[in-house]
Amino acid sequence: MDNLDLSKLSAKELYSEEVICSIMDEEDPVTREQLHFDLLDRAAEFGERIEKRVEQMWKVADKDRKSKEKDRKKAETKGAYENYTDFGERYPAMKCGNWRADMSGIYNPDAVPENRLACSHPILPAEIITNVEDGTQKVRIAFYQRSSNRWREQIIPKTIIANRSKIPEISAFGIAVTSENAKNLVRYLSEVEQLNYEAIPEVRATAKMGWCEDGFMPYTSELTFDKDGRFDGLFDTIDTCGSRNKWMEFVLSTRASDRIEPRLVMAASLASVLIKPCGLLPFWVDLWGRSGGGKSICGMLAASIWADPEIGKYISKFDSTVSAFEARAGFLNHLPFVIDDTAEVRKRLKDDFSQLIYQLASGEGRERSNTKLGLAHKTTWSNVIICSGETPIITDQLQGGAVNRVIEYEVDEGDIFPDGQAAATLLKNNYGFIGREFIKLIAEMGFDGVTKIQQEIFNTIRNDKYEDKQLRSLSAILAADKIATERIFKDGRALSFAEVEKALTDKDTLSENERCYSYIVNECMVNDSKFVYNSGEERIGEIWGRHLTDQFKNEYIAVLKNPFNRICASGGFNAKAFLAWAVKNDLLWKSSNGEPSRTVSLDKAYKPRCYVIKLPQEALELADSEQFDDEEF
Repeated sequence: MDNLDLSKLSAKELYSEEVICSIMDEEDPVTREQLHFDLLDRAAEFGERIEKRVEQMWKVADKDRKSKEKDRKKAETKGAYENYTDFGERYPAMKCGNWRADMSGIYNPDAVPENRLACSHPILPAEIITNVEDGTQKVRIAFYQRSSNRWREQIIPKTIIANRSKIPEISAFGIAVTSENAKNLVRYLSEVEQLNYEAIPEVRATAKMGWCEDGFMPYTSELTFDKDGRFDGLFDTIDTCGSRNKWMEFVLSTRASDRIEPRLVMAASLASVLIKPCGLLPFWVDLWGRSGGGKSICGMLAASIWADPEIGKYISKFDSTVSAFEARAGFLNHLPFVIDDTAEVRKRLKDDFSQLIYQLASGEGRERSNTKLGLAHKTTWSNVIICSGETPIITDQLQGGAVNRVIEYEVDEGDIFPDGQAAATLLKNNYGFIGREFIKLIAEMGFDGVTKIQQEIFNTIRNDKYEDKQLRSLSAILAADKIATERIFKDGRALSFAEVEKALTDKDTLSENERCYSYIVNECMVNDSKFVYNSGEERIGEIWGRHLTDQFKNEYIAVLKNPFNRICASGGFNAKAFLAWAVKNDLLWKSSNGEPSRTVSLDKAYKPRCYVIKLPQEALELADSEQFDDEEF
C-alpha cells in the first residue's frame, strides 16, 4: 500500500478493481479511511463524472467486504458448535455447542473454573412429548446414575427444565443438580435441544382415553400416554392378562343363565364407547339389591372388558371427593367409569346423590380459576358410569333431572353367580381382550353405521311412558349389546327391551312436582298428630294445619306457610314452582280472589293463611273432617 501514488494514476485507474481493492484490504481502519478520502480528492480533480464513478465502485467493494466478513463470522460460529456428546452406544451423538459432554459429565471448558460444571454425570434430552389436547410439552430426560451404574429416563415438564429456579426439583430423581449448577444445566439442555431439533424424536401424547383423530387411546400406535404421575397406575391397568378363551368361556356360561344383571352391565360397559359416536350424553347404570348377591362381581365383569377388574385398581370406590371423580372421569373420557358400593358415601351425602349424578352426567368439570386468576382448562368426558349398592341412588329427594340420567336395575332374588369367589378370581386373572376387539369393530363400521343402529333401536322402543333421554341411554346399551352379541359372543343372547324395561322410570315419577306432591302428602300423614280436624279442637304442642273436606266430599289438608316451606326445603323441592303446578292441576284450593293461600280457622280466635292441598284418592279417609263450601272456612 505504501507504493500506491494516487497523483500518478489516470482517471480510469482511480476506479479500477485493483486500486479500489488494494485500499479496501488495508487492515488498519484509520489508514483505510484516510486513503479513501485521498482517492475521492484525486477523483475530484478529474471532474464530477469521475468522482461519482469512484464513489459507486467504492460502495460495491464495501458491500462485498462486509458480506465476506459476515460469512467469516458464521464459519467461526459454526466451528464453535462442532462438539458432540460422547455417551457411548446407548444414545446417539448430538451437537452440544461449546460443552464437553462425555461419561465424566458436562462441562464448559471456556468458562471460568468455578462456573464450568453443568452436571457431574451424563444427561441429555432424549425425546420431546407434545400433549395433543393443550399443546404443552414434556421432555424425556436420559441420565446416567452412578449409584446404580445404569441409565435411567424420566419425563419432566419443560416448564421445570427451562427454569433455573425450578430445575433443582429434578434432583428428586437422582439427577445431580443444585442451585449452584442449575443455570448451566438449563443452558446445556436448551442448547442441545435447539442444536438437534431435527434429530431428537418428538412424539404426540394424550392423558385421555378414548376416541381421538388417531383412533382410540390406548389402542392406537400414533399416540403415547402423557405420564404426569396422576393416573400412571390407572393407565397401567388397561391391559390384557391371562387367557381370552377362559374369559370367554366364563362369560358365555354366565350369559346363558337367566340372570339379566351380568348382560346389562357388560352392555353398559361397551355402550360407554358409543356415547361420543352417537352424540349422546353420559348416564349412570345402577345395580342395587341385597348384600351378597354378586353386584360387585358384576362391576368386575364390566371392568374386565377393558382392564384389570380388581377393586381399587380400575374400579374406584365412592370414598373420593367430587373433584377426584371429575379428574378420574376426565382421564377415562370414553371408557366406562366403574364405582363399587354406594354404602361408603351414602352417609356422607345424606342419601342425596343429586350433585354427584349431575356432575358426572354433565360430561364436564366445574370451572376453576388458575394461579393467574384466569379460567383453568376444563375437564370433559363422555362415558357411562356404572355403580352398585344395597339401596338405590334414586330417592324421593332426587331431582327429576338427576333421575332422568340414571338407568336403575333392582337385582333379582338369588345369587347372580353360582360361585362368586371363583368368578372374581377368574376375572382378576383374565381380562382386557374384548374391549380392543369391540373398538376395532366400531372403527370398521364407522360412526355413521353405529349411530344408525342406535337410532333404529331408539325409534323402536320410543313410547309415551318414558322420557326420551332415558330411552336414548337405553338404546345405546341395546345397540352395544346387539353389536357384541352378533359379532363377538355369537350366542343369540342379546338383551331385549322387555328384559330391561324395569330399569326405566316412568314420566310421572320423573316429574319434579309429582314427586313434590307425594312428598308433601307423605310428610303431612306422618305428622298427622300436628293437624286438627275441627276448629274447636284443643291440641297441645306444635300445629301445622287442619284436615278439611269440601262440599263435594273432596278431602284437603291445610298447611301453614312455614311448615309447608320447611317440608319443600327438606325434600329439595321448590315451593313456588310446586304451587304454580298445583294450581294448574286443580290440586290447590285457592281463595276466592285467586290467591294460592287462603284463611283457615284453626281455633275460634286463630285464622291464619294456609295452603290448602287436595289429597289423593289413596290417602286415608278422614271421616271426621268438617265440610265447607268454597267461600267459608
